[in-house]
Amino acid sequence: MIICSIASTCWALYFILQGQIVSSFANVVGMIQALVFMQKDNHKWARSKWWLVLFLGLQFAVCAYGLKNWHDVFPLFGSIFGALAYFVIDEKSYRYFAILNMAFWLANSISKMPATLLALICDSTGTVSGLIGLARFYKRQKNDNGQQPNNVDEDKKIEDIEKDLVV
Repeated sequence: MIICSIASTCWALYFILQGQIVSSFANVVGMIQALVFMQKDNHKWARSKWWLVLFLGLQFAVCAYGLKNWHDVFPLFGSIFGALAYFVIDEKSYRYFAILNMAFWLANSISKMPATLLALICDSTGTVSGLIGLARFYKRQKNDNGQQPNNVDEDKKIEDIEKDLVV
C-alpha cells in the first residue's frame, strides 16, 4: 500500500503538470485512501464506512469544481470504483471494482491522447492484468468447487477397513 500511495503521488504530479485538475485530484484522494486502507487492520477508526462516504464526496466535489469537458468524468468514475474496491470485503467484488477503475482510467488516457501516452501504457497494462486476474480467479473457484479429492481410492479403502472392523 505504501507503493500505491507513492504511485498516486507521482500520477498526481504527472497530471497537474499537464493541467488536468480532476485527474490530479483523483490521484491525491487515491493516495489518502490507500493510507487509510493501510490502517484497517490496526485501527478501528480506519474501518469506518464513513471514509468511503468522505472519499466519494470529495471526488464529486472536485469533479463539479474542475470539470472542463465531458471526458473529465472518466477519472471521477475511475476514482469512485477505486474507492469502492478499497472498501469491499469479498475478493470477487474487489476484482470487478478494480477492473472498472482501470478501465475508466484507460478511457481517460485515450480521450486525452497524445499527451497521456505514458498513462495509456500503464492503464492498458493494468486493465489487461485485472482481466487476467479475474479469469484466474474464476478458474481457481471452478477448480475448488468441482474438483474431486485426489485420494478417493484411499478414502474407499479406509471405509472398507472400518466396515471390516465393525463386522
